Amino acid sequence: MNGVPAHNDQSPSLYTYVQQAPYVSPSATGLHVRDLFEMTGAEAIVICDAEQRVLGIIVKRLFFQMIGSRFGPELYLGRPISILMDTHPLIVFLDADPTDVIDIALSRPIDTFYDPVVVTYDNQYYGILTIRDLLAMSQRAHRELEQTRIQTLLQAKEMVEHVQALATQAINVAEESQTESQRMTRVTEIAQDILDKHVQTILTQFERAATQQDQAIKQLASRIDSIERIADIISEFAGESQLLTLNAQIEAARAGTYGRGFAVVAAEIGRLSKNIAQQAHKVSDTLHQIISYIESIVSFHEDMQQVSQRTVDAIQEAKSVLSNLFTSVELQRGNVARMSAHIHQVHDESKRVSESIQLAALPSQVIHPL
Repeated sequence: MNGVPAHNDQSPSLYTYVQQAPYVSPSATGLHVRDLFEMTGAEAIVICDAEQRVLGIIVKRLFFQMIGSRFGPELYLGRPISILMDTHPLIVFLDADPTDVIDIALSRPIDTFYDPVVVTYDNQYYGILTIRDLLAMSQRAHRELEQTRIQTLLQAKEMVEHVQALATQAINVAEESQTESQRMTRVTEIAQDILDKHVQTILTQFERAATQQDQAIKQLASRIDSIERIADIISEFAGESQLLTLNAQIEAARAGTYGRGFAVVAAEIGRLSKNIAQQAHKVSDTLHQIISYIESIVSFHEDMQQVSQRTVDAIQEAKSVLSNLFTSVELQRGNVARMSAHIHQVHDESKRVSESIQLAALPSQVIHPL
């Protein structure tokens, strides 16, 4: 039994449960085997060859049944034990998986169900496992499996609770997003109403101002036409006065001394007509300047109309953008509402799973076979 592998009592192992039982050679007599049973109280004796390899096993219960029968002592006590041994016992390796050993041992037929299991190490006899040892192993394996199951379920419960917490946070965020979407919808509606009112007001003011300006320019143009006609009349009057003055001067020269006074009057009339002609020229120049200024006003008015139209177009575009924003906000609001509903479903489902896991984590009672 030298070189037995190290074992850990914290993990299931045959080493923890295997017990020693005497072994004999196949030539040992039934009497010797009976004495070993009575002396050791062992449940079985293993028969091995010279290299300690297992050849068979003799179970105490069956051995004493056979030697206790009529003529049993005469038939078996003086003869080799090999004639009574079970040559096909259940043999397992020391490093075998305890769960596999339990499954195989407890699956045996009823006539061998209570027989010990022979354990070998490095192809040599090592010990035996009784039915009590197997049940103890099964109970421990079940406890460890149950602990693992409970621990796994508790870890799953923690994970589900973590998912629940995340879902709760997501629900809060979704509700906040929905509230914000509703607020943005209201703000967008108010902004759209205000913009509609301002657009209508601006358009009305632009139309009124344009109409008034057009009327004022037309009136000014008509006044200028009247002034031009007056200036032309004055110029004609000045020309005729100069012509009359020239005629008066000619007639005064013919009259000689008698026409001097008339010549003075004619000279004054000439000077006055000359001044009138000069003023008429000034009026004409001023009218040309006014006409040029009015043309500039008209050009400016046309530019302002274009600017006004561009302003209106920009406002209409802003209105369209705001309308699109309103549509997007409504869509986002619907998406947030659907997302919130899905998250609520995840939260509720996680809660039900957590409750199921909590119930499954409760220790279960297991009845072991006797």
